[in-house]
Amino acid sequence: MVPAGPVARPLATFTMDPDRRALLSSAGVRNSLDVLRVGGGPSSQAAISWTHAFIGSALEPSLSKQAGPDGFESVSAWDAMKKEQERVALTTGSQAVDVIIGGGFACGCVSELAGPPGLGKTQFGMQMCINVQLPGSQGGADGQAIYIDTEGSFSVKRVAEMAQSAIAKMDMKSKVTLEQMLNNIKLFRVHDHIQQMALLNQLEHVLSKSPKIKLIVLDSIAFHFRFGNRMRLSALENSSVGLDRDLASQILVINQMTTKIIKVGLEDCSALVPALGDSWGHACTSRLILYMQNNTRHAMLVKSPNLPEAVAEYTISESGIQNVPHE
Repeated sequence: MVPAGPVARPLATFTMDPDRRALLSSAGVRNSLDVLRVGGGPSSQAAISWTHAFIGSALEPSLSKQAGPDGFESVSAWDAMKKEQERVALTTGSQAVDVIIGGGFACGCVSELAGPPGLGKTQFGMQMCINVQLPGSQGGADGQAIYIDTEGSFSVKRVAEMAQSAIAKMDMKSKVTLEQMLNNIKLFRVHDHIQQMALLNQLEHVLSKSPKIKLIVLDSIAFHFRFGNRMRLSALENSSVGLDRDLASQILVINQMTTKIIKVGLEDCSALVPALGDSWGHACTSRLILYMQNNTRHAMLVKSPNLPEAVAEYTISESGIQNVPHE
């Protein structure tokens, strides 16, 4: 039995597009505690929409510390700018990739990493679990990580290799052991959509008890929802949802690619696009797509609130994510 959560949060207070809000409302959802108590359970599409809304609203910068008489919050643009400047950027391990995303994956944001199989999406996620533990001077946050594994692709052996490489590069004063690094990664294996939703609903409680957690990796978000409307979620009682809107962690969401039919002139053509549709893209602060060209791995920034589209090359060695060596 999942413990009862806090007071229900009205659906209207979550940031989401109108279509998503209408979908949840049609499923009988009026507040956060309704989402998994609807008779028979909402459709998996509704569950996907709730996941979108949940993550999308989780890290939106709070615009105030004081609510007005109508319950809405506001703050000055100056304070909002200072908050932006104080965000820690976590290095990816590749300086070239760091440059195109503004110095690294920023804490307090939702970043999506998408791409076809074989390009290292999971290795990026595991690498970030190591890098978040580095001192600030080396592009880390002296923090811990949560890794939510939906596909069974997390490799302890591979993470240990990355950790040993990171330890070897540290100066003697900041040396940590392999055991310490691995203990700083909290691994959750979820086997179906029900477990995934239940875990997301409990993250706020987990994070409130673990302030050192500065990174959450969800690998991958689409895996358990690949059957769309044909699946039904079982009802889960007394669930609580919603993360602190001032959360100082980076959420890195790994996504699969799917085929979309697009119209080019009079012909129908297929294109690879991130899974879960266009609405999901609105929940992410930034989107990075991985692809292979001329036998070299590339990362393309296709969405950012303040950076232009850009491409960087990267490679994956025994040590982890790195720059492509040039002669």
